[in-house]
Parts: sequence; structure tokens; C-alpha cells
Amino acid sequence: MKRKSGRGWTTTALATAAAIVLLVPSTPAAADPCCANAPWLPASDQPLSDRVPKTMPAPPPGGAGFTYRTNSPMWSAVAIQPDSSHDVDLSLRDDSSILATSVKGTGTTDFVAVDSNRRPLQNYRAVVTPYIATAPYIIEMAQGDDPVPVPVSWSSTFVLTSPHILQVHDVAVTTGQCLEIRAWGTTHNTGTLYLLGGDPAATVQGPTTAVAQVSFRPGEFPDYYDSVGFTYKAPHSENLGLVVVNRNDGSATAPLQYEVVPATTC
Repeated sequence: MKRKSGRGWTTTALATAAAIVLLVPSTPAAADPCCANAPWLPASDQPLSDRVPKTMPAPPPGGAGFTYRTNSPMWSAVAIQPDSSHDVDLSLRDDSSILATSVKGTGTTDFVAVDSNRRPLQNYRAVVTPYIATAPYIIEMAQGDDPVPVPVSWSSTFVLTSPHILQVHDVAVTTGQCLEIRAWGTTHNTGTLYLLGGDPAATVQGPTTAVAQVSFRPGEFPDYYDSVGFTYKAPHSENLGLVVVNRNDGSATAPLQYEVVPATTC
């Protein structure tokens, strides 16, 4: 984890202000029909649309199913978020097996991400199951059609607005390239930035396989302009997945703001 005070890099920020790009989510891409010719998907499952969060009642003991289809050769993810005192778990499946699970714990956001740079575009089934006591939750799927500009040679600043809990980006890097990814403390949000590696042996991943991550919450930033983040040096050229999860718990004063910037050292 790395912390930086705004006073520590105000000069740099001012010098590069003209190169900073503020990006917001684009209009959701039209999804492929889901889920035609997929008899393995239960008819009772609910479809998920790109960047359309759903507030759901407590899942039954056997779990609640949701279906979607990837529609671009990029990273995507599905996330679930209970209230702060309950826990629900997530698994992602195809027509033959469970591909990955996420069991983060009470009051946290679970996610599973798919690297469609390496996997074919296809149908998926997300299953939400209760852990001990059950409770309502939010579920959202996001297709990664907002890539970080390539090459990463200037600051790219993004926002994640309410009621969304999830945002996904492709970050294309070259061998030896150093990045810094950080969230600003000014907005008092609660969430985590996860960076996932483009591993050909792990094309579906949950939080535990992140190559770097950092969490943030209100009160963690002693200075109003502080940020919290991490640096990463790419061992080889690849398409990384940046998964951003955030909780709208009433304490946030503005949308979450985070950025990807070039780093001189890692």
C-alpha cells in the first residue's frame, strides 16, 4: 500500500494538468442475446445487463442464478454486495464446471472477473449463495469497454458513480512498464482497487489472485488531498484487468475518483 499527500505532488500534478483525462463509463454495449442455445441454463435464472445494478432479496439456501454473455474481447466481471452486517458468496460457471468463486466475508464485495482477451465470448452463470444468515444484496455485471489509454503515458482519471458498485478496465502494458494506480480520499468512499494479471492459465479470477490491490475507507486519509494506491511493474506485455468495487454506504460525499498514472520507479 502506498499513501501520497496532495502536498507531496502538487507541482507534478499542476505541470501535467493539461495531460490529465477525466473518463466516465461509456454507454453500455449491446449484449449478445443471452442465452440462446444454452439448455444448461435454468429457466428461472435472471439475465444481467451491462452496468445495470439490481437490488435482490435474500437468496434461497440453494442459491440464486443469473446469466449473461460476454460481448467484447476484454475483461469483464460480476460483483455482489450485501449490507455491512451480512455475507453472501459468489461463484461463476460455464456449461461444464465452476470456474471461480469469491468468498470475501461479512459486509464486503465479492467479484469474479473473466479475461475475454484469452477466452471465447460465451454464456456464463453467476450463482449467489447465503453464508449462515441470509440478507438482500446488490448484483452488477460490467463489460470492460472502457480501456485505459494505451500506452499508459499520461494520467487517466476515472469516476465510479452511484448506484454502481463495479467498474472494469483493460490496461495494456509492455514489458518493464511501471504503473501507479490510486484512489483519492477526498470523496470518503469505501472500496478496493484490484489489478489482475493476464495469466493464460487463470482466465477467470476472483479477488485472491490479484497481483496488486489496495482498499480504502472514510477516515483512512489524514489529509483531505491524500490518495492511497500501489505501483506495479509489468513482467511482460499483457492486458491487465483493473477491477474497481465500491460501497455506497451513505458516507461518500462525491463519486469515487481513481486514476492510472505512469510511475518512474516500481
